[in-house]
Amino acid sequence: AVSTSGLFLKDPGRLGDSPLVGCGFYADSESGGAGATGVGEEISKGVVSYRVCQLMHDGMSAQEAAEKTIAELTESLIKRRGTCDSMSLICLDKDGNFGVGTNIPFPFVYSCDTQPATLYLAVPAPEGIQITETDPESITID
Repeated sequence: AVSTSGLFLKDPGRLGDSPLVGCGFYADSESGGAGATGVGEEISKGVVSYRVCQLMHDGMSAQEAAEKTIAELTESLIKRRGTCDSMSLICLDKDGNFGVGTNIPFPFVYSCDTQPATLYLAVPAPEGIQITETDPESITID
């Protein structure tokens, strides 16, 4: 499922990334699926949900593909404009393995048949995204 709250005081007619296939969401049976969150205008510039699925289809793990997708778009936007707003991406490969790419600290939950719902925190670092299980009480929303 994909939803959007839009930006506060958004411009009339602003679409965002959620309804755009390949941007806010994408899935196919050969690679997996992905959903994105953050500033939709940034996410749309990289068609990140499609991009991560294509990388998984080409043989990358879900985590490698998610990290590469967000890192490359972040770098491109900073090079082009000097800045990049927040974006995060969660994907599952066709076997159910998850991957997360983000350019901000990003909490997410993962669950499957063999694992109860578990809260994780993904934090970008020079050596890649650091993902740690975390206590819900430790997460603060600004």
